[in-house]
Amino acid sequence: MRCSCSKINRHGTGFLLFPKDERGSFLIGEQQKVVINPGKKEISFHARIRKQGSIGVYVPKELMRQHNLIGEQEVLLESVPGVVTGIEPTGRLYIPREVGKRYALAQDDVCYFRIQTEENIHETYCRIRTKKRAKGMEYYAFLNIHLAARSCIILDIKKLPKNKIFFEHKIDFRGLLSSFDFAEIEERCTILFQGHRVPVIINSSLNLEEIAHYLGCFFADGTKRGNDWGICASTFEQANYFKEMHAFLIRDHNIQFGLTITSRSLSIGQRQELLTTWQERTGTSIDSKKIYHHRSESEGFTNRNTFGTLVMKEHRQLVQHYYNALVKHLLSAIRQRKDASLAQKFICGVIEGDGCLNARGRGHIQIATNSKSLKF
Repeated sequence: MRCSCSKINRHGTGFLLFPKDERGSFLIGEQQKVVINPGKKEISFHARIRKQGSIGVYVPKELMRQHNLIGEQEVLLESVPGVVTGIEPTGRLYIPREVGKRYALAQDDVCYFRIQTEENIHETYCRIRTKKRAKGMEYYAFLNIHLAARSCIILDIKKLPKNKIFFEHKIDFRGLLSSFDFAEIEERCTILFQGHRVPVIINSSLNLEEIAHYLGCFFADGTKRGNDWGICASTFEQANYFKEMHAFLIRDHNIQFGLTITSRSLSIGQRQELLTTWQERTGTSIDSKKIYHHRSESEGFTNRNTFGTLVMKEHRQLVQHYYNALVKHLLSAIRQRKDASLAQKFICGVIEGDGCLNARGRGHIQIATNSKSLKF
């Protein structure tokens, strides 16, 4: 249809006035995708139907300046299947007030979101945040940063029951997650929240016998403080095992890999050989910039790995906190049940993680700490 476009204020905002015979086809407040000059040099944006003397849509001032849209324009309107909103560079998703009221959203509600950006559909889970403003309640949520700084269409929202267990579990699931907020997504999937940390989706179908050995490895050699989760693998077999177990525990796992090696020198060719070897033996892709070489003139030490040590990290503190909760839950179960078999698996994992396996006389564990950690 042909529309008349004019500036309506000193800031340069425009208004597309619909022709008389088309105005009755639209409702005030209805969202539309507006395409100016369809089939040519298209200019598209989303807008609500408004009344500015008569029926039409506002045109952003940036588009008015860039394309000089004053005068008659050919316009095509397309219905929007959801609610148009924006995602800030920080990942903050603003939820229109009418949507928040429609779904009765409240602070800390866990929700499933189905959103569209450009031509892509994304499904994600978020906690609702609210803030009281003069004009009413403001609703928003934080999405993954890779979706930041763009407009989107909210296609669907579903509220999930928070901190409620509906499926059967082989362990005391409520006790394990006592320090977290959570929502069951499906029978074997649960999403965890804790404060402002990035959420984590975990496998909720757990058996302590299956993970006791791996948790022993983490207890001995994993990162239990700080902002990241991490563990090191000294052999290819360890790397494959750690990757498999981590993927089993953390459904939305996102491991970042690095490599450390101690030697007298390390040429460019040797670096490339290390990357190729780890790729072939473990399927792990390592950035060449993530090889950390520790120079040492010493030779003959038995703890030097020919192919270095694979460093595995997740830059989400909540992953680390969940692992610590798993270890605490496992040790509590061993003590309460006096389960020798479970204890043996855990201790074998500790020895594998940081034991002195190359000792000629006997295998043993070295335990070290500092005075601040001791309670007298």
